[in-house]
Amino acid sequence: MTTEIRYRTQGESENIIIYMAVMQAMISRLSTPMSEKDQLEILLHNIRPCYTNVLANCTNVDSINRLKSICRNYEQVKARSDNFKEPIIAISSKTLAPEFAYQTANKNLPKNYSSDRSYANRLFANINKIFAMEKSKFCYRCRVDTHNMKECSAERVIFCFKCGIKDVRSTECPECNKTKIETNHKN
Repeated sequence: MTTEIRYRTQGESENIIIYMAVMQAMISRLSTPMSEKDQLEILLHNIRPCYTNVLANCTNVDSINRLKSICRNYEQVKARSDNFKEPIIAISSKTLAPEFAYQTANKNLPKNYSSDRSYANRLFANINKIFAMEKSKFCYRCRVDTHNMKECSAERVIFCFKCGIKDVRSTECPECNKTKIETNHKN
């Protein structure tokens, strides 16, 4: 079941609340409870890529509830953005206050200011670049701070994110879970 949990990614039309509920249900069926830290690691790795820009700018995603809140907020903002309607140009005599109606773009405005979304997209891209520069880099695979795992060109292998032991995941790592293993043997 642990393998199934690790490979269960968020579906394209699956919102974050449904996906997390499914994951929690799968995790609850495990015979050995999984720590919240390990659950968070799996969720961060398996949610849709569209959340990465938002999460990259958040430094304190330290709990599942915090992750859920950030992702839910992103979904709400995206829904508002997707449903945005440009103002209607009032040319009808039925308009009650034509002086307040939206006017087409002023010719005196700078060229980079326009009603289309390209200016906003460029501005947002620049802001993301700034946040990306501020975020420190560390590759858990190579254990160096010259690049992150996304940029890593090393062979993709299974390893413990905590201590780096190869061919074992952090939830199954004998080094990182010594206390859990010792407790289980005593019982």
